[in-house]
Amino acid sequence: MKYDRSTDTVQISCEELSSFAVRKKSGNSIDNLFKPVYAYSDVLSDFAEREERASLQYTFNFENQRVSVISEAESVTVTENHCIIESLKRCRKMPARFTALSDPVFFASSAVTAFLYCCANNKNGAVIRLTLRSGDESMSYDGSFSADSLSAMFDVLMKRAAPFITLAVERGSTRIDEITKLSFPYGQMRGGQRDFMVSVMRAVRHGTKLLACAPTGIGKTISALYPSVKSIGSGYADKIFYLTSKSVTGRAAFDAMKTLSKTAPHVRTVMLQAKEIMCSTGSMKEGCYYCPMMSDTVNEGEFSPCKLRCAEAVLDIMYSGSVYSPEMISDTAEKYHVCPYELSLSVSELCDVIICDYNYVFDMKIRLRRYFVNNKNDESFVFLIDEAHNLPDRTRAMYSAEFSPEDLNEILSLSAQDCSFDVELRSAAEKTLDAFEYVMSLCEENSSLTGDGSGEHITGYYKSSDFPDVLRAAVLALNSACVYRARQKTEYAEIFWRMAQKTGKLFSVLEAADERFRFLAQRRDNELKCSMMCLDPSDIIMQMSKIARAVVMFSATLNPTEYFTNVLGCRENEFMELDSPYDKENLSITVFDSISTRLSDREKTASETAKVIHAAVSSKKGKYLVYFPSYRYMETVCREYLRLKPKEPVVMQKSGMNKKTRDKFISVFSSDKYESATGFCVLGGMFSEGLDLTGESLIGVIIVGSGLSGISSELNLMSEYYDEKYERGYEFAYLYPAINKIQQAVGRVIRTDSDRGIAVLIDHRMSDPGIIKLFPKYWPGVKCVSDIDSLTHILDSFWENKS
Repeated sequence: MKYDRSTDTVQISCEELSSFAVRKKSGNSIDNLFKPVYAYSDVLSDFAEREERASLQYTFNFENQRVSVISEAESVTVTENHCIIESLKRCRKMPARFTALSDPVFFASSAVTAFLYCCANNKNGAVIRLTLRSGDESMSYDGSFSADSLSAMFDVLMKRAAPFITLAVERGSTRIDEITKLSFPYGQMRGGQRDFMVSVMRAVRHGTKLLACAPTGIGKTISALYPSVKSIGSGYADKIFYLTSKSVTGRAAFDAMKTLSKTAPHVRTVMLQAKEIMCSTGSMKEGCYYCPMMSDTVNEGEFSPCKLRCAEAVLDIMYSGSVYSPEMISDTAEKYHVCPYELSLSVSELCDVIICDYNYVFDMKIRLRRYFVNNKNDESFVFLIDEAHNLPDRTRAMYSAEFSPEDLNEILSLSAQDCSFDVELRSAAEKTLDAFEYVMSLCEENSSLTGDGSGEHITGYYKSSDFPDVLRAAVLALNSACVYRARQKTEYAEIFWRMAQKTGKLFSVLEAADERFRFLAQRRDNELKCSMMCLDPSDIIMQMSKIARAVVMFSATLNPTEYFTNVLGCRENEFMELDSPYDKENLSITVFDSISTRLSDREKTASETAKVIHAAVSSKKGKYLVYFPSYRYMETVCREYLRLKPKEPVVMQKSGMNKKTRDKFISVFSSDKYESATGFCVLGGMFSEGLDLTGESLIGVIIVGSGLSGISSELNLMSEYYDEKYERGYEFAYLYPAINKIQQAVGRVIRTDSDRGIAVLIDHRMSDPGIIKLFPKYWPGVKCVSDIDSLTHILDSFWENKS
């Protein structure tokens, strides 16, 4: 639905108008509008044997607004006074019976087309033929309707569409005027901010891709959003997708749009949240097929179609403001008894800015099909990708899947306990188990006897560019069986649904797999783990990005440049690196290079590491975060640290912390309850990025270790791949991601222009010139020391000069 300002006309497609059709009951009777007015057989003999396709457009005044409805007839057979309008729809399985009300939208689409044809050709009526086709089978419904009855149906649809027509006019006129007049919401621009905004605007206007390394303080969020919103007013874009990896960055974008909406109240924004989080009925555990929020209901004797309830909920939200949070969506969904997730998607169609997770664009299985598969309105999109350094790993995870024999345990256990258990499903599970046995045999070629603390074990592996055909066929049969039975809402539907999800994810990965993927099977005694892994996400990111007119990827940590331009698929695109707007003298970075934090040395260096941490936090009373490569190492050093500083308030990250425990951890730093405190965290975890502690809330970080991930078969496969491609395997698989994690942790210290603080990196490898060369340009000169006295002198001098 679009408003053409030059002609003051709202254009509506037949598909949009027919979407307002619902099956409407009152007791046991069917709405009379859907009844044919005379039998098809009475007029069939009157038709000629001439068929044609016809593009139809009907323009008229509706409630003082000029409206143009557009449709195209697939097949039209005409006579002197009548016509046959035939519509074809393909389906997976033929229904037992088929009437107009079996699919009201399908029927309404043909009815609208028939009405337009009657108007354009002065016909007295039409025969509507609805044909379903599945393979070689077909089934048809035929009904004859007078022009008056078609007009009555058309009027019903138009009345339901009327509020949305008003919104379309508003979006095409008032909103555009507001955007044209919209000025930057903050008076003074920060250093580098104007350059970034100009580059964003240029990328949108020219339809290109921009990769921007913009340090903290640039104001990346508003700097990306403001010129993109302005581009809507200039006609370069219709929708902006602000993509994030974490909810905290999404909230920052949401707050920025709140600010812009104060002077442009008709620019609408919605923040999408995962279906699992928004689901209020628990139906996600068994699929959504029988969810009461997705069903037509009878309320106090009145039939209440889900589709109309959702339309009412959308209108309620549209006229309640211009920025819509997940909480607001959920409250409105509860009021109208509709699915909050589906409601948020419906609201998004009327919004200009959609804030959502990466997977809504880049995950083939989850992406928003209404925009990226069925872009019925031919809209132009802009992708703003925040914290873009996270996108490669997130995309790898989207397109990687694990499946192992243990995943079959629930189904095989049920099969053993219940003799009446589904025979077909039992057979599919057993064939999959046999396929795993075959894969286990493939591991024998690379097997060996290895020993560890628990004794000797038979270990082996098998790697290939291709997924084993025998396993593929078995899993496909298992998936089909589980999907079908999950929809039957049987006693075990939840178990079947989980297996359908697991196998479905695997097949979505296999559909995308090419030379950038590897299959890896790993054996340990009788245990087997199978993985299909995406090693290089660059092509996927590049292909998915082509959906948009323009793509802007930005982050404070896109170093090393060589790494990110390659893994983000941006080698041929513009890259800009901005300097930090903050005084470099406000940050002190010191490397303590006389301690080895290698796995084999951690126990014997734990006490010395604790002493270095003690010296760093003792340089000035305040709040510090200490990052470690593992939970075990963190706990060992923490015990040593508490012997040195037993009265110091200490908080420690735990594995699997929920929002409540996470907030409790952060409150130690954000509140004034403690004058000093030390937090022990895991590098790369939830407290390594997205944490915004300003002023005295955080005055320093200490990073223990090089940031390198432990050696693994998966990373070694990645290293082999990038060695073949760029001769930089170790760097791409291990080193560059490690440097990025360190940058993110150091970035927690300086969050505003008045912040000052220290960063101490403890590891003997960090003083290597090749490593230091990889640090960002906006870091001040890095000092390297080997003893605690030198470290203390450097830190004391820094605090004295800045006190």
